[in-house]
Amino acid sequence: MINKKIGLCRREILKGTVKDPEEMGKLFMTDGDLKAGLRSALRKMWTSSTRRIFIEKVRFPDTSSSRGKWLVKCDECGDVMPLSAKRYGLKKDGTPNKREKLVYEVDHLESLTLIDIDKDLAKYVQELFFGEMRILCRYPCHAERTKKQKAKK
Repeated sequence: MINKKIGLCRREILKGTVKDPEEMGKLFMTDGDLKAGLRSALRKMWTSSTRRIFIEKVRFPDTSSSRGKWLVKCDECGDVMPLSAKRYGLKKDGTPNKREKLVYEVDHLESLTLIDIDKDLAKYVQELFFGEMRILCRYPCHAERTKKQKAKK
């Protein structure tokens, strides 16, 4: 009920039809919008800080190259991948993605979900920045792990 009311107020403001000045002071964001915005901002911070530090700790030099390249190793299958290697992944329907992505993922051992902002936000931030992480190859190890986590929910 509240989310529908907030959504209506937001639409009215965008249209310019809000008459009551008190309605202008209300929160014009649904819970879903707020969660998505928080997740996005926190992930952006994590990518440029904790994730980078973790990758620097687990990478190792490529001894077969004289150009100073770095490698990472998948914790599940043991594949060794160049740190900057990218490739086109596949969508669910089998068509290739529009842009290349890294061949590895930084995976959190504890599944990260933000269900209720009041209860879960502190735990989410703690796990995101300070939780245990590992390197997994994007296909198939990380894709399989993600599929198993989604099936549990």
